[in-house]
Amino acid sequence: MNYKLMGVFMIFWVIFCIYLFQMIYQDTKVKAINDLNSRQIIHANQAARGIENYINQWFSFMTRAASNDDIIYLNETGKEKLGFHLSTNQPLIRAITRMDKNGKIIYTKPESPGAIGQDISYQKHVKELLKKHHPVASDVFKAVQGYDTIALHVPVFDHQNFQGSLAVLINFEVIAERYLKDIKVGKTGYAWMIGSDGIELYCAVPGHVGKSVYTTSADFPSIINMADDMIAGKEGITTYYYDRIMGEKTVKTKKHAVFIPIKVGNTFWSLVVASSEDEVLQSLVSFRNKLTVIIIILLAGILFFSYFGIRGSLIVKEEKERKKAENALRESEEKYRGLFEMESDAIFLISGKSEQILEANTAATQLYGYSRDEFLNMRISAISAEPEKTRYAMEKKSTHIPVRYHKKRDGTIFPVEITGSFLKWKEKETFIKAIRDITRRVENQKEKTRLESQLHHAQKMESMGTLAGGIAHEFNNILGIILSNSELALLDLLDNKNVSESLTEIRKSCFHARDVVNQLLSFSRKSEIVKRNVIIQAIIQESYHLLRASIPKSIEIVTHIFEESITIMADPTQIRQLLINLCTNSAHAMEKMGGVLTIQLKKAELKESDIIKHHNLIPGVYAQILISDNGEGIEPEIINKVFDPFFTTKKMGKGTGMGLAIVRGIVNNHQGEITVTSEPGKGTVFTVFFPVSQIVDRGVLLKQQIETGNEKILFVDDELTLGTSIKRLLEHLGYLVEVCTKPEEALQLFFNDPNQFDLIITDMTMPSMTGDILAKKILESNPDMPILLITGFSEKISEESAKAMGIKGYLEKPFDKSDIAKKIREVLNN
Repeated sequence: MNYKLMGVFMIFWVIFCIYLFQMIYQDTKVKAINDLNSRQIIHANQAARGIENYINQWFSFMTRAASNDDIIYLNETGKEKLGFHLSTNQPLIRAITRMDKNGKIIYTKPESPGAIGQDISYQKHVKELLKKHHPVASDVFKAVQGYDTIALHVPVFDHQNFQGSLAVLINFEVIAERYLKDIKVGKTGYAWMIGSDGIELYCAVPGHVGKSVYTTSADFPSIINMADDMIAGKEGITTYYYDRIMGEKTVKTKKHAVFIPIKVGNTFWSLVVASSEDEVLQSLVSFRNKLTVIIIILLAGILFFSYFGIRGSLIVKEEKERKKAENALRESEEKYRGLFEMESDAIFLISGKSEQILEANTAATQLYGYSRDEFLNMRISAISAEPEKTRYAMEKKSTHIPVRYHKKRDGTIFPVEITGSFLKWKEKETFIKAIRDITRRVENQKEKTRLESQLHHAQKMESMGTLAGGIAHEFNNILGIILSNSELALLDLLDNKNVSESLTEIRKSCFHARDVVNQLLSFSRKSEIVKRNVIIQAIIQESYHLLRASIPKSIEIVTHIFEESITIMADPTQIRQLLINLCTNSAHAMEKMGGVLTIQLKKAELKESDIIKHHNLIPGVYAQILISDNGEGIEPEIINKVFDPFFTTKKMGKGTGMGLAIVRGIVNNHQGEITVTSEPGKGTVFTVFFPVSQIVDRGVLLKQQIETGNEKILFVDDELTLGTSIKRLLEHLGYLVEVCTKPEEALQLFFNDPNQFDLIITDMTMPSMTGDILAKKILESNPDMPILLITGFSEKISEESAKAMGIKGYLEKPFDKSDIAKKIREVLNN
């Protein structure tokens, strides 16, 4: 035997055994650390998602509460509701608070007199709320009530006007108790958490909470590096070193940690789950000892029995492979079990033969309301709300079903999306199904369809507006010709009573036709609101005749009108539209059975004591209009929505939902108020108040003196008929008038002698040159030249824009003799 060779072989074998020992030990150590980190990731994810869901549930609850009128206006009912929510959720929340739009506390429950009026706008999260008007969450801070808490704020709006916020102060200890304190990975593992600014929100180490991690861990660069990633919103796995106090000794300890961000409203927190490596090594002591014994046995065996040495090496190899397989199997099962439970969709494993549910994840129990044990005793068809014949068969044929309907334990039916496939599970043919609640998606699709319908309606209204503008211009020109010629005829036939009366009726009809055009423009949103003193009885009478012709005979219209004439400052077209909309609405409520539509006009004097009921009015005299019916009535739960835009209870095609919204807009434009009362099955009453400008006796009209003159006027209009009649009308008033039908000729006539005319009257819409361009060229030559611009209708010009150009007067067609006479003197005298 070659002892030297044997010695070399022994040395080589010893080195090999030591290397084998280290390789096996390090491999096992790495797997143990990976296993530790896997468990820490699962704990961190469960806690993070739990906290996010908890905070989001509060945000959802608060958003719904903030849209409640009682809480928006903070009346007694609203305060009672806030107190109720606080009492039913203690000790989860410490307080409920209302803040105004300037950042001051206006109400808090429990009551804290010292807190009311406190300005908290300096707080970081409140600053963001006041700036961006969206839900925000704070880090842990000391509230003005004196305790540590976390604040969640949601904005409060009143008709899209920001009114402050609704806030709850959450007891952070509850979050810690529920999601953090129970995180235990081995004996030394624990969780700690920091805010987005690095402040420690939760930590098992005394004295750390409320301090910056950069302060508490200033001596530990590895923790600082991890904190940089945490504040950047990252997640990851790392190691760091920290001092561990053991009695009077301080030992630097290596820890393995995972960190993950937690989304909280507008900010985020970062959660760390960490465990000491010593615990991992402690778990390997037994394995290391066993391995050492094996190595010793191998060494002894090679000295005495090479056979046993070889045998021993084979045993070690088999042991290694067995442990590796066990570890791989355990890791695989834990990984897929973790993924199965962490999935947000409901997942079922179903027998391919019996349809029996074999397994269900946590999301399934939360979605349907059944426990896991209850699911395991059910068939999958039990949760379907589809017809019995097609429940499972249809779902079994397809790997993806976009929409099906399922039911929860409480009977709630909701839409789901199903994805499925076949697999082998425990030697069984199994069908795996992932089910997603798509209630919100379906609702969003319905909302999208509704908004598209509104857009189409708006586009049709815009087209009608364009058509109305064109009709108005042409129609007003025609009315101008009829009106001017009828006035000329009146002047020539004053002695013929019958003809004069007929011409007077033609003149009245022209003004009525002008009002119809204005109504058309108002409907298409193309006319300006022009308020003047009008007698409300006359408008009601006109509206009555229009309504009687359009409302079925099965509906009786009754009027009770105040005898003494009542004058209000109003746009008559809008008041007429208001009356027609309200009466038409009441008629629709009676169209099935018929009934009585009543129109009343009263004079109402409101005193200081009455204003409590009428918040939008001031003491004074008002015209009170009541539109009542004995139709179907309005349900109490929707009566507060009837004035909202696009709200309607009518079928598709029967209404746009804009009628009452337009009515409320008209009332507000006239400094009035509208209220509605109703009783289902008995009828509805709409009450409208308009401030009275003056009260006069019926039939008393003051005849104005028509002013005349002797100046020379240039009249420019492409309508020769209108120009000829206006020329005769103005000459009757004493003026010298020259008519041009082409703007270019009028411009040349002016430039030939700029001082020959005292006034130029021009139409706006003409083929070759518009009136505003003509006026601009004249004013460039003579800025002081008086110009009166007339128009049938134009979107390009208004009275304000005409004045800004230097044009002295603006008059809309059709007009009578007194209108143009007054406007001419107004321009020339000024």
